[in-house]
Amino acid sequence: MPADPAYRLAIQQRLASSGLPTSSVAADEHCLQWQQLLLYCGCLPLAVTPAANIALELNSPWLPAQPSGSFALLVAGHHQALQQAMPLLNALAPQAGCWLYCGPLGAASFCRRVFDALFYLTGPLLLQTANISRQAPDWPSLLLQQKELLQQLAALSRDYLQRQGEAPATAAEQWQVLDDFRQPAPQQQHFARNLARLLLLLDSLGEQASQLLETTLAMPTAAPAAQNTKSPP
Repeated sequence: MPADPAYRLAIQQRLASSGLPTSSVAADEHCLQWQQLLLYCGCLPLAVTPAANIALELNSPWLPAQPSGSFALLVAGHHQALQQAMPLLNALAPQAGCWLYCGPLGAASFCRRVFDALFYLTGPLLLQTANISRQAPDWPSLLLQQKELLQQLAALSRDYLQRQGEAPATAAEQWQVLDDFRQPAPQQQHFARNLARLLLLLDSLGEQASQLLETTLAMPTAAPAAQNTKSPP
């Protein structure tokens, strides 16, 4: 995960190349000031409540190496500030409107952490899958890594929902979770909440698969059958 000051600098460079009015550096090393809006650039700390004067947070799973590089822009914060910052967000995104509103402050940071976990923790899985034609994949290890990844995402999701004052979906709400997440992302008012609930649903559905995996791994490897050296009658 890139350092926030570097991320802020990348945003400044991209804004400068877009022709928009220049932003100013705020006292906080992670923030920019743009038209009286305080913008937090990077991941908000999990254990800290965002400052009241922060209007929006800007985040991205992929930091551009050059000002002209495009990246996935995640946005969270107050709706009023969202409308005011529309020119800025359109300038930062790969194309106008190609940015994702994730929900209230903290939502973009949650989505960023989920996407980072999916990208970095599934790297070994992708490598083994790519080498499947050269050698047999280690299926037990792959399954265990997937289980570990889902557990980490579930813990992150529980923490996010708790900090937002939201509850995980009940058993009766499982279909509603799927319906909420099925909506186009730009139309979701709280994409991060829907994502967190979906991940927890997947974690609960995976309990039976986890039990089956543990049972399979606990089974002793079958010894090869002894060859019968006697001639058939």
